[in-house]
Amino acid sequence: MHLLLASLDSAHVDAWTDGVRDQADVVDDPELPALAIALAALGDDVTVVTRRSGARRRGTQVVDAVTVERVVAGPTGRTSAGALIDHVGQYAEGLGDRIAAGRPDAVVAMTWVAGLAVRAAVAGTTVACLQRLPDLASAGGPRGVASAESRGVPSGLASAQRGARAATVLPAKERRTAAAEPAEHPARARLELAVARAADHCLPRSAADAHRLHLLGVPLGRVTVLGPGVSPCPWHEVPPRLSRDPLHVAVPVAATDRGAVALALAAASRSPRVHLDLQLLGPWETSDLADISARVDRLGLHDVVSVTRVSPGDPGWIPAADVVCLLTGAADGPAIALHAMACGAPVVAVAAGALDDVVVDGVTGRTIREGDLAGLTRALRELSNDVLREAMGAAARDRARASYGWERLADTLHRTTEQVLGARSAPGRGATRTPAAAGRAGGGTPR
Repeated sequence: MHLLLASLDSAHVDAWTDGVRDQADVVDDPELPALAIALAALGDDVTVVTRRSGARRRGTQVVDAVTVERVVAGPTGRTSAGALIDHVGQYAEGLGDRIAAGRPDAVVAMTWVAGLAVRAAVAGTTVACLQRLPDLASAGGPRGVASAESRGVPSGLASAQRGARAATVLPAKERRTAAAEPAEHPARARLELAVARAADHCLPRSAADAHRLHLLGVPLGRVTVLGPGVSPCPWHEVPPRLSRDPLHVAVPVAATDRGAVALALAAASRSPRVHLDLQLLGPWETSDLADISARVDRLGLHDVVSVTRVSPGDPGWIPAADVVCLLTGAADGPAIALHAMACGAPVVAVAAGALDDVVVDGVTGRTIREGDLAGLTRALRELSNDVLREAMGAAARDRARASYGWERLADTLHRTTEQVLGARSAPGRGATRTPAAAGRAGGGTPR
């Protein structure tokens, strides 16, 4: 089977083809390269199409049995999803040329922005389209989306397909606003829903997002959960955990999740036999570090709480922890949870998104409601029991390696794509799939 994976974000692909691991993402596994390599190992013919991030970048190269194609579209280097909207049309043109030349069986859009380009590129063809939704935006429910559309806001799909110019999805003013606030702008929710509804199949990262897609009008038969993945790392091979007193509990906190600091400190004051390590991830200011340290001193917790600002490229705090606590539903939480589990550490996490799928309550750790001090304190007290903690840690290690390895996820994607192609060619669903070039000439997309 020939699969084409499409993404405008070239940073991870460039690091992969350069033979280096992106030091900003040691914990958060780059999904696109990992999936592409695993699919190729299954025997699929895999092509990755991304942006050309610099004049010296080769347009085509083969790495790890995967063909990487680069098209000219937009600025170089890392760029937010909102800023890339202006360049979707240019990317769609190059993508359409690759589809016509390579005739893939299916195209997988790896982000919602790539989904806009893919829908434009496959217009007039019979190529199947699968839409990856790794972090579904809050659409405000079906009523919120419907009200936005009733005010005349374009769904994004029709304008993306007209003339294969996906850059016209938003007016220029809205595109500039989306670039400034890519994660908050309401256009993302509308456009993400548009590409989800139009795709042959959707691939959300969690059961919760799959349920939300169903509520927003995507049939359950067109949704398959494709969870986060974890790559084997040398630091996963830690020795068996011995009895520890005090218990070392790592709490990673991003600069955008400061409320988790107060919750963690409150739990530390109520949890004997626990030493809590606040791991400050991301762009914390030195003054923030001083403020948190001062708060620790005021609460009289300086003997049981340490505060460390962690480099994103240094994951050493994960294997050093007996327990890892994830107190918010941050996007990198599932990846951190999986690495902790692969090290044999139980995880205490909020029951949100993919975290609720990854952590099995009472088996590989504990799940709590966000902001639940009593639940967090109770979980830490339970995990102070050496026998229980070691049993949960062993189960966590097995689950991370058996259920979330990239080989397992690639197999799920392969089988899902086979089912999509089979359904499209079944009697009553239109003509059997034809090559992309012939489909483009035919001028129609059968459903």
